[in-house]
Amino acid sequence: MTNAAEITAVLDRATARWADRPPPLSEVLATVHVVATRWLDPSDPERRRVLEALHDHTGLHPDMLAAVLDEHLRAVRREALEQLLQAEFGDPTVLEDFRPDRVRGLRLYVTSPGLRVWWLPGNLPGPALLALVFSLLTRGPFLIRVSRHEPVLAPAFWEALCRERPDWADLGVVAEWPHEDEATTRTVLAAAHVVVAYGHESTLDALRGLVPGTARWLPYPHRISFAIVGREILEAPDRRAEAADRLAEDVAWFDQQGCMSPHVAYVETDDGAVARDFGEDLAEALRRWQARWPRRRLSPGEAMRVRSFRARWLADPDAEVWMSDDTAWTVVWTPRPDLEPTCTYRSVFVKSVKDLDRLPDVVAPQRRHLQTVGYAMGRPWNDLARRLARVGVKRFAPLGTLQKPPAVGCHDGRPRLLDLVEFSQRE
Repeated sequence: MTNAAEITAVLDRATARWADRPPPLSEVLATVHVVATRWLDPSDPERRRVLEALHDHTGLHPDMLAAVLDEHLRAVRREALEQLLQAEFGDPTVLEDFRPDRVRGLRLYVTSPGLRVWWLPGNLPGPALLALVFSLLTRGPFLIRVSRHEPVLAPAFWEALCRERPDWADLGVVAEWPHEDEATTRTVLAAAHVVVAYGHESTLDALRGLVPGTARWLPYPHRISFAIVGREILEAPDRRAEAADRLAEDVAWFDQQGCMSPHVAYVETDDGAVARDFGEDLAEALRRWQARWPRRRLSPGEAMRVRSFRARWLADPDAEVWMSDDTAWTVVWTPRPDLEPTCTYRSVFVKSVKDLDRLPDVVAPQRRHLQTVGYAMGRPWNDLARRLARVGVKRFAPLGTLQKPPAVGCHDGRPRLLDLVEFSQRE
């Protein structure tokens, strides 16, 4: 299904179906749970086919893709989804009928505002699965536009759900069409009531101009994440090495292409030797993760970005660089504290900060782009966390867990489901 006429016809049927015969919430939870549980079995043939296809399209290591898939499958099993519904709505049955809200003194009913369009990224497979499940939970027509770089997970999971429930086939659309097909893009976005879009800011700016002014616009541009390592961690060699290994794992996931992939590690010291010790530990950890999850093969242009990044810092007399013989990973220590992205592809800065309390002022210029802080701290630091939150940090997570956000947590600082619905009230 790749043209405007076909997509429009299916969306018309989806709108009518949700209006006339929406599936009960209990049916949605049960069906998603069955498929997710089956796919969690490493021997499941369909899971194996999906992982092979994901590897073919993304180039990411099969073991990494299996770990990514398992994280997202666990997030959509019944217990996790029930917790998410309760966290965001209190009484999930408010999605099916008016329910009393004792605080407001009203009766509320949660409904779909209309067509929800998801514009998915091509570098990360996870959002595809969540887009499908969240659309079903929030009970309204949806269209999920997949990228040609990752056209696998959303269609496969949707087909699996529809095999369990054939009558679901007209609830929504999973489709792909070329970026150059502006007619289809315009038709779809003109019909949207909510648009959830991932991508570069240039892509989002172009899409935003096609979204009706009455539609809800939920953009997710690229973000930058970083790590902090307290002085008490650096003073203990075993804890320092453990922190470096966990940071390396966070960098290795998605080959550092995600918004929660750290680019900079701020180490709390004014001793360059201590900072370089951490840099050496991190280089050794990235070497180990390269052996476990080899980074995907880069295009010539991507490899040139890595070489240019290295050349810049090798020419800096104040910096020190550790790197693989090929372009697999790079660590740069520099005394310059400013927060800046690397070239990605498993490239990390190590930067010294005498006192982490200064960090909010250092990262504040990147406020629009801040995402997650990974931490290894051995002392209370709630005041620092508050100050970082006030300059735009959306999430704080222990090192080693940056790519594994809790299913009931927020997404880029916003609720996962509430933005997809609207409330009707009886007074």
